[in-house]
Amino acid sequence: MKTKKGYTLTEVLVVVLIIGILGAIAYPVYTKTIMRSRAAEAVNLLELTRDKQMTTVSRSGKYFSDFATIDQLTANKSKETPAGRQMQVGKYTISLNDGAECLTVTYPNTKPEPAFSFSSAYDDSALGCTGAICATFAGIVGAAESVCNCGGQACGAGLDQDKLTCACSCNKLCQANGACFEPHTSAAATTRTEQTTHGQCTYECTSSTADCNGGTCNSWSSTTCTCDEKLKPAPIMECKNKSLTVWTYSCQGGTWTEAKEPQTITVDCCEGETKMITDSDNTKCGTRTGTATCQKNLWVNAWNEWQYKEVPPAEETCETEGVVTRKEYYCDTKTGMIADRIIIETKEKPAMTEACGPCNKGTRNTGWRWTAAGCRYLKGKPGACQNLPADICDPATDQNCDPATCQITCPEATSYMRPCSRSNLCGFEYQHPDYCDTTTSEWVYKAWDTSGCVIKPSVRDYSGCSGGQSRIRTVTCDVNTGVWNIGAWGTCYDPPTITGESATAQVYTKNCTPKYQPINGVNNSTWVCVYAGGS
Repeated sequence: MKTKKGYTLTEVLVVVLIIGILGAIAYPVYTKTIMRSRAAEAVNLLELTRDKQMTTVSRSGKYFSDFATIDQLTANKSKETPAGRQMQVGKYTISLNDGAECLTVTYPNTKPEPAFSFSSAYDDSALGCTGAICATFAGIVGAAESVCNCGGQACGAGLDQDKLTCACSCNKLCQANGACFEPHTSAAATTRTEQTTHGQCTYECTSSTADCNGGTCNSWSSTTCTCDEKLKPAPIMECKNKSLTVWTYSCQGGTWTEAKEPQTITVDCCEGETKMITDSDNTKCGTRTGTATCQKNLWVNAWNEWQYKEVPPAEETCETEGVVTRKEYYCDTKTGMIADRIIIETKEKPAMTEACGPCNKGTRNTGWRWTAAGCRYLKGKPGACQNLPADICDPATDQNCDPATCQITCPEATSYMRPCSRSNLCGFEYQHPDYCDTTTSEWVYKAWDTSGCVIKPSVRDYSGCSGGQSRIRTVTCDVNTGVWNIGAWGTCYDPPTITGESATAQVYTKNCTPKYQPINGVNNSTWVCVYAGGS
């Protein structure tokens, strides 16, 4: 019978011994290789951060101090966790030190891998290193905390500083203003004073509780309250129907005692009363309202904005020939209101007939007629005259006679132009010749044609405001173009500025052609349009 031969105990022990010898030689080499790999990754993160800082300062003139402001540092952004001046990349922690302009990369203690850290300045590649791995790196200029020495800043009183990360930690109950400390009562109040209707009372603290703010008192002792003259209360006053009754108090036995005899005085009003008030600007027909409030027994006025009234233009009627009834509106300076007055004017009636004059004989109708539309006498074309025979016409005595026809001739006809004569109209008026008066050898002109005049738009508006207020706008006539210049509406409640309009003689050179001659006695070497009326 055959039996299967196995390993002897000696053989197994020899194999185990060989494996142990190999492990004792290979494991430290493996661990050292892993640590160098970790260190190389740390130095690479250091270089990546330095490059990012140099790129940032070249673009903006300053280093970044928050990892959240950069887009990405490593090839694998999912491993990056930014948190202000620190960022976690896997197990590595990158810390920025703004004060010293340097950074530190730290690897934690994860057995069997010991902790280490590398540091360098933002603009210098020299390395600082802390940890066992530093011995395997050449060119190390010092410890990591020395190269990036936490900005040369130490932690506050009572705080502990991590030499690798420069972080400060407090192991006590209170932390404020960079210091770490235990609760205390050094700032607890020891006394307090309360004002009362009788004066003031002072209390002393008998027990305090410590806290981070310096402690608070939780037990006060009572003391005797006193009546202080400096805290004497104001007199009690009662006001009715403009009569103010005052009771005074005196301090007796620690309390204020009411005087027996009150005083009564007459005042303008009682505190808190109100009344409606009105005012008038008689020079401009303006009114305003407001509210008066009684303060310290005197009326204090609070006025609203002025509201001004516009004076309408005059109205004329002439139902009877030669009689003009004019209704004029004006500001009554006594009342501040718009008033009106009636003025009746009788027009002088011109002669209805006249002599025919040189070269003619007899009389003729002058052509004057009354027109109610314009409330004036209007001269029309006169009647005809009978010419004298040519043999009677004497050019020596009648200079205007034409000896051939024995008729008077007129010069070449011209027309006139002027800006509209009424202040509320803008545009131009025209006057054209009607016929030649053979008795005077002068042209008789038609009435001024005002069809080209435009009425001034409204300068006040109520519909765009509330509460009965109004707004105004500036409207002026451009006398050169005959067009109204209309401004924008102003703010509601603003008082309007009312200014008088003055009539001044002006010379207008636009919109004129050579056929228009100077009028109103203005002499000029060039042909211009002349207007001597108001704007």
